[in-house]
Amino acid sequence: MLELTEAQEKLLGNLSPLPPVAVPLAEAVGHVLAEPVRADRPIPPFDRAAMDGYAVRSADLPPEGGTLDCVAEIKAGEAWEGLVQPGTCVAIMTGAAVPSGADAVIEVEKTGAGGRGFAGPSIGPIVFTAGAKPGANIAAQGEDAMAGEVLLQPGAVLFPTACGLLALVGHTTVHVHPRPRVALLSTGDEIVAPEAVPTAVQVRDANRAIVTGVLRQAGFDRITDLGLARDNAADLRRAVTEGLNHDVLLVSGGVSMGTSDIVPAVLSELGVSCLFARVAIKPGKPLWVGRSATGGLVLAMPGNPLAALAHSMEMVLPALRRLAGHARPILPLQRARLTEALKVKGDRLALLPVRLEPDGRGLAATPLRSHGSGDVVGSALANGIIFLRPSEIPYEEGSEADVRVWW
Repeated sequence: MLELTEAQEKLLGNLSPLPPVAVPLAEAVGHVLAEPVRADRPIPPFDRAAMDGYAVRSADLPPEGGTLDCVAEIKAGEAWEGLVQPGTCVAIMTGAAVPSGADAVIEVEKTGAGGRGFAGPSIGPIVFTAGAKPGANIAAQGEDAMAGEVLLQPGAVLFPTACGLLALVGHTTVHVHPRPRVALLSTGDEIVAPEAVPTAVQVRDANRAIVTGVLRQAGFDRITDLGLARDNAADLRRAVTEGLNHDVLLVSGGVSMGTSDIVPAVLSELGVSCLFARVAIKPGKPLWVGRSATGGLVLAMPGNPLAALAHSMEMVLPALRRLAGHARPILPLQRARLTEALKVKGDRLALLPVRLEPDGRGLAATPLRSHGSGDVVGSALANGIIFLRPSEIPYEEGSEADVRVWW
């Protein structure tokens, strides 16, 4: 039986990013870049005014200011072919190209107009209340990047700001690692669909809703819901065969030690090779992980909702992030203080849903009521998980432990 970190390492060590695909820029956000992106021209492409004001020759004005003759006005997107001569200036708007001869822009607030902006005519004598040093209020051509410079390396996550950069350099089709195609399947004779009316000995399926929510919350939305399979080989074989056409198949239920737990046998029959089958955590010890003959990943999780939740966060998401090209597939741990004492029984690492909130001294972890790994009611408000190792001594209120923030 593997420790959690060993299981994560073995799982991720068997996975590589999916081959790159080309997507339109509008669909690229959140993906991982699979190619270098270069500047197609200098950024900025010209000396650009950073303020509304006047383009001047800095040598024409002493520090206390003076008067210059404004001979033209330049708006953003306009080109002015003239040359700023000694004793003259040009009115210029933010974003416009600084004309030849000028080496500074003096903001309009430092003129006789003051805070009124361009309230009066901009052509003619302009009184300046201060001078300027060379380069003042000018974004110089190429100061952000030179033509041909690599702006984004493969492996970069395309956040909205990165997508804006791609647009700026005209990179409208992007090669990225695709998000994996995931199939979800719940198993069990005791499980019915959420819209169904269960009998006195049946329960509605919460697992697919939990796993779907985890995946979508993390940006993995290429999901096929295979529904429910009964505890018989034929029904399970049919659903699993369909699921193996995806990059990842996630199964909940049927992996423990009961007579109805036939998922591993059916997976093996269909050519799925087992990588490992148990993890030393509570809840969630019976985890069956394998690879299909075509390279697809299969994770068969316990049917208890909290076990499915724990594995979705700690095993499934890291696997999907690795397939999607993320360099750091496991989200970082943080430290949090317990708001009440806890006793951890048994000999396995306990993964307990908690409510994590900042309290001025860091993160505070409030354990949620739990009657076991089937208690969805008690964990409904959880936004993270706390990792507690077995101890004969209770974890005292105020003691610290590792936590992972979910959302």
